[in-house]
Amino acid sequence: MTTLSSLSNTYRKKEWIAGIFVFLISAILSASVIWHLDSMHVNEMKHKIKDLANENVFHLNKNIDQIMALSYPIASTVHKNGNMDDFDFIAEKLLVSYPLISEIALAPEGIIKHVIPLRGNEKALGLNLFIDPKQQTEALIARQSGKLTLAGPLRLVQGREGLVSRFPVFIGEDKKFYGFVLIVIRFPEILQSNTLRNLTKNGYLYTITRIHPKTKQLQTIASSGTEALDHPVKTLIAFPNAQWVLSIAPIDGWHNHWLFALESALGLLISFLMGYVAKQYLEVQNHRRLLEIRVQERTSEILETKNHLHTLLDTIPDLIWLKNRDGIYLLCNPMFERFFGAKEEEIIGKSDYDFVDKELADFFRKNDRLAMESAALSINEEWVSFADDGHRALLETIKTPMLDEKGNLLGVLGIARDITERNKHEERIEQLSHLYAALSHCNKAIVRSSTPEELFQEVCKGIVSDNSIIMAWIGLVDPKTHLVRPVASFGDIHDYLEGIEISTLADTASGRGPTGTSIRENHPYWCQDFLNETSTSHWHERAKIAGWKASAALPFHLYGEVVGAFTVYSHKLNAFDPSSQELLIEMAMDISFAMENFDRETNRTISEARLHQTEQLLEEMSAVAHI
Repeated sequence: MTTLSSLSNTYRKKEWIAGIFVFLISAILSASVIWHLDSMHVNEMKHKIKDLANENVFHLNKNIDQIMALSYPIASTVHKNGNMDDFDFIAEKLLVSYPLISEIALAPEGIIKHVIPLRGNEKALGLNLFIDPKQQTEALIARQSGKLTLAGPLRLVQGREGLVSRFPVFIGEDKKFYGFVLIVIRFPEILQSNTLRNLTKNGYLYTITRIHPKTKQLQTIASSGTEALDHPVKTLIAFPNAQWVLSIAPIDGWHNHWLFALESALGLLISFLMGYVAKQYLEVQNHRRLLEIRVQERTSEILETKNHLHTLLDTIPDLIWLKNRDGIYLLCNPMFERFFGAKEEEIIGKSDYDFVDKELADFFRKNDRLAMESAALSINEEWVSFADDGHRALLETIKTPMLDEKGNLLGVLGIARDITERNKHEERIEQLSHLYAALSHCNKAIVRSSTPEELFQEVCKGIVSDNSIIMAWIGLVDPKTHLVRPVASFGDIHDYLEGIEISTLADTASGRGPTGTSIRENHPYWCQDFLNETSTSHWHERAKIAGWKASAALPFHLYGEVVGAFTVYSHKLNAFDPSSQELLIEMAMDISFAMENFDRETNRTISEARLHQTEQLLEEMSAVAHI
């Protein structure tokens, strides 16, 4: 079923992928067509704008060139001596014929001395073009080039705008510079005479710009408004010694957004329909394939489930078994095979009585009936021995009744987990907790005890418990006999210390045990297997009776000198792990600390008594002296 579902998902993904792929291809093709149509529309608009720009440039060039060309016949009337005939007559006639000319002037040596008409242009008389900051640069360019130039638009001294045509005149054989013939063209009236004014009405924006000859910055000469132009079509307008750029762009932009949205929506609709048709076609084909596969999958499903169940049972590290109502085994896993020391084939059809002793088999059968009768989980812990290697383990066994589809009892299912290690950890935690409590009890006893004997008894009493350390005693070394004399103990219910001999000398058997060695070598002695170590052979008989399996002896000191030992016993092998050792060492150090406090207190009491005696003696001697 999983394979079929996965395959169905795969087919579904492929159907969607195919539909999306066809949709994307159709969308790309539609987008290409729309883009192509839009590009054609834009190119058509650009050609139209280019024609409009060329038409405007042609008329503007024509008008300005015609006016600038008048400089040649005016300049030809200048005599070699610098005089000029009929200037006023010629200028007045030209002003009548060309209304876009605002004034005509002569500027000998760059200084305006004659201007027609004079009225309104009085301020221009005497203007030195080579000194005026607004016209200096372009005037110098005109003189140096010796050619007809166009300057502006400029802000004239008369207060209006204008374009200035400058024609440098040279006279004599040596071509001496005479001055300028100046023709001022009305601005922006010159632009209005062209078709530029119709651009805005026809839906276009425009600007005319140039590079200012002095500042080298882009200067806007004229524009249809303040709006920025969107990718305008640019056309160069060339004048003598000047270049303008006419930029034109449509007001509504290059693209017809409504048409573009309609075309895009139509393209998306067609792409969606193409993708949907492709997906539906593949879906029909894949549905047919899935039906064929489902028939094959149903045939092998039961066998596959059975194999999975066996694999699961074989993999689980717990013991698993199934019995019928009469206690006959129906199945088990490999871990259970280890428990009985037999294969599953040998176990099925048999009962517990065929593999374990009657007492244990009765125990198993009792728990089976309890689970079946209570119709609920039955949990118990039990120590068992595995038949394959003989090791013992603590098992947590869970048994639950097995029912068929109709609710009829079939038997009991059992699952047993090895909790030996968990039990060890729990015991270790319990032991450490007890040792911490014993250490706390020891510290309190140090504060409360008034004599070493009282302290020793409290320490021994505080450390003994049923689950870890079951006996403790404290012994002091007799410096003369080198024997360790017990002064306090607790938990010695078997009179282990009765008549015991423990020495600190290494040349005697009683001196090579844990207590004597720890005192003699001044370090803790950890005996993790009391009954099998040769050093404790002298006390094996006593230990067997008492049930000792491990012991620890820790020396304690008085001002750095070993004066005794603190010895504890446990009924467990390897009872003293590093954490337990640290706590016991700390207790021994606390005992040493207390011993020094007791000794200092004793010395202080003796000193006070002696001082009191001395004071009494002095008083008596003083009394005798007065007599």
